[in-house]
This record gives sequence, C-alpha cells and structure tokens, in this order.
Amino acid sequence: MCHPINNDDSVLETWQHRLEHFLQAEARTTNPASLFEIREHIREARIRIAELRGEQPSNGDAYKETGAMPLTSPYYIVRPSDGRIFDQLHSLQPTVTIRGDRGTGKSSFLVRLRQQAIENGWHSCCLDLRLEEKSLQDSDALFLALARMTADELGIDREPEEVWSPRRGAMQNWTRFMERIVLDASVPTLLLFDRVDVALENDACRTDFFAMLRVWHDRRSTAIKGGWRGLGLAVAHRGDPAHWIRDINQSPFNVGLQVTLDEFGPDEIAELDRRHGNPLGSPQRRALFLKKVGGNPQKVRWAFYAIVVEGRSLDDL
Repeated sequence: MCHPINNDDSVLETWQHRLEHFLQAEARTTNPASLFEIREHIREARIRIAELRGEQPSNGDAYKETGAMPLTSPYYIVRPSDGRIFDQLHSLQPTVTIRGDRGTGKSSFLVRLRQQAIENGWHSCCLDLRLEEKSLQDSDALFLALARMTADELGIDREPEEVWSPRRGAMQNWTRFMERIVLDASVPTLLLFDRVDVALENDACRTDFFAMLRVWHDRRSTAIKGGWRGLGLAVAHRGDPAHWIRDINQSPFNVGLQVTLDEFGPDEIAELDRRHGNPLGSPQRRALFLKKVGGNPQKVRWAFYAIVVEGRSLDDL
C-alpha cells in the first residue's frame, strides 16, 4: 500500500499549479526544442503529484539503476543538446548522430526521443544492437535480425522474409523491406540505433551497416515516392567514427547533425539537488559536489543516491 510522502497540502498545490502552467505552455508552444523540455517538466510534475497523493511510491529506491532511466523517473535532466536534437528531427534532413562517453545518458535520451516522436504521431522504434552473436557474423544475418526487430517494435504483422531474397545483397534486401513493409508516406518514421560501435566488432558488418544508413540518408533527397522523405535516423555511439569508416562517402557521421552529449555543470547539479529535496543545500556545497564527483551523469546520479538513500555525507563520496 502506498502512503503520501508529504502531508503538506501546500506542496501538492504547488506541483498542481506547476503542472497546469506547463500544460498551458505545451498548448501554446510550436518550437520542437521547447516542446521537448516542456513535456519533461509535465512528466516530472505528474510523478511528484502521484507521490504526494500516495498513488505511487517514491522513486528514490529505484534511482541507482543502471542503463536507461525510465520515463517515470523524475531525475532526468533535459540538456541543451536534447532540444537541438529534437529540433533537428523536425527538419528536412533528420539524421542525427549522438556521441557520448559511458554513462552520459545516450540510452536514456533515446527512450525520451522515441516517446516524443510517438506523441507527435510518428512511427518510432529503438534498436539496441546487443544482438546474439550469430546475428553479428555477416551482414545478411545482421540486417535480417534488425528487420525482424523493427517489425516487432512497430507492431507490423509481416515477416521480412516476404521481400528477402538470396538473389539480392543484404543491403538491397533491408532497403526493400523498409520501402515495401515499414515506411508509410503519410506518417514519419524515426529509427533509433543504440550501442552501434560496441556491438559491431565484425569489420564487414560494420562497414555495410554504416554504408546502409548513409544510403538511406541520401535517398531522402532523391526518392520520388514512398516514405523515404519522412524517415528520421538517430545513431548513438561512443567512439570516434574515423576508426571504423575508411570511406567518408559511406559514413552517416558527416551528414545531418552531430551532437556530443554534455556533462552536467553547476546548473544541472543545482536542479538535481532541488529534485532530491536540497540535500546539498548551498552553492558552495554543490560546487564541492561537482569537484569531487565530476559531471558524468551516471556518477552524479549514483552520488545523489548515496547521499539521499544511503545517508552518506558529501565528505564520504
């Protein structure tokens, strides 16, 4: 059974006013980047109201999870790079490559990017390339596995084998699958690829995969029919693409928007301190926290968990 986490009615009233304010802002806003941030504020307000009413438990104990932060987490911080990426996906050439070190929130951001796309009426799926080993041995097995995953994620009740042929190459088969089964001329489609550099250790697979994304990017400009013009691509990676791709004309990393995810600075630490109930409490202690922990979002997340949930002091971090 859940119980209210705070009996102060004024706190609940404050969050209700915040929710109303952001809902009104959402109705007025047409700028995609601003809309992304407003919807995150709406999500946070609804979570806090549910907690204060005792309708769901506090998220504190779930805070130290690894991997992507769920949409229900009130601790996700919208960074300037988030809005720039969402804005780009509404442009005429929506290809985005997202670079970030381990723990910088690439997967967490892709989850939210997909949700925003769905809320805008797009078709969207996120493809995590941590596939079983047999799917990473050659390009045909890889592309067929990704095609099946795409159909499953989008709820398409058709099999890639309907258009897959041994007479054609792997790239042609995957393109035919996209063109004939996935893409819809009346609805934009956003494909998000996560952990691409970690998974693609096979040189041939890696070369064909990135060349395929570049072909799809270029096809948007030349296609005269079908849904290619409405295809958006977002690719999250960790390393330097120059180490993987020899021919720049087959690279998706030198077209569209290239973004490096920011680490947290003083403003983000202050906002997270507020969301945790101000355990740091002063600019001086927040500056010391940032100096000791650094700005890596995952490390920051775990450090707040240690202070708020485990009761550790700032000096112990």
